[in-house]
Amino acid sequence: MSKALQYSAGSVIYFRGDEADKIWLIKNGTVMLVYDDMISGKEVHDQLTAGDFLGVKAAMGHYPHEEDAVVGGQDSATIVFSVPEFEALAASSHNLVMKMLKVFSNQLRRVHRQVANLMNDREPYTPEIGLYNIGEYYLTNKRFSQAEYVFQRYLILYPQSIHATQAAKRLKEAREGVAQYGMTRNNQSKVILSSMPNDSKSARWYREAGEFIAQKKYQQAYLLYKKIIDAKEDEEYSLKSYFEIGRCFFFLGKFSECIKYCTQLISKYPESSSLADQHSSLVDALFLIGQSYEVSKQIEQARAYYSKILALVPDTTNEMHRRVQECLDNLAETQEA
Repeated sequence: MSKALQYSAGSVIYFRGDEADKIWLIKNGTVMLVYDDMISGKEVHDQLTAGDFLGVKAAMGHYPHEEDAVVGGQDSATIVFSVPEFEALAASSHNLVMKMLKVFSNQLRRVHRQVANLMNDREPYTPEIGLYNIGEYYLTNKRFSQAEYVFQRYLILYPQSIHATQAAKRLKEAREGVAQYGMTRNNQSKVILSSMPNDSKSARWYREAGEFIAQKKYQQAYLLYKKIIDAKEDEEYSLKSYFEIGRCFFFLGKFSECIKYCTQLISKYPESSSLADQHSSLVDALFLIGQSYEVSKQIEQARAYYSKILALVPDTTNEMHRRVQECLDNLAETQEA
């Protein structure tokens, strides 16, 4: 159950690099988030007050904290939730979900602007290039888990981009970084994951398949993903493999098989999984199905799936929303031509 915790003025709730498995609601007092600015390297302070949540992004994303959290000049009372407790709270509160989405959207836009400035990119650029640049920034700064996530999203959204091959190589580098050093450069232990007791066969096959994807060896990748599903050893990797097989078939031009495996993923995703994971996996699978129908010239089916995504992702500033809207606009132009 959630519990109340009191922190004295000036105390540290967590340090950057600490494992993130809790979420705090500030009841009174203030908490200062301390992190380094991407551009200047100078220390930045963001103040949270009563009613704000603390540590949500890292806990829900399953990666270490990226900032220090320090209590302000007076004692602070908080309520601490485990991730499942917070998910249950979010499931019962539409207003809470909307607040979190607004916070995350603002944070992503801030990071996007900083990356553009950091790279001295003063010319207008597309969302596609902006997303790729964010991945490059994270990889350069050895924040491998974040880089892996960004390049994965890039390849889902822009599988036929001129940068797709390079993004696949970057994704492989990010995965190798995660395997060798852990989640971020803040992890000092630098444990080799392949030697860990919980590094399952499925985990190893999944990494090997990712390397085949980077080399455009989609048939070999498919065979490894299929082994993961047939082994029934690890539910998480099994579910991921349904989507990856769909992606392999898409690249191989076998669109009906792609639709089949993505549909299976949607039907198999457990209700017990986190809201964030369910939503992301569902949207990614719907998008790949829509892409398959579009390439197969089945316009009405493609439009139906794209419309489902817009209903699930109504925020017009969201990268997936913008990509899907672009696809719908292209379909409309094609039918008019």
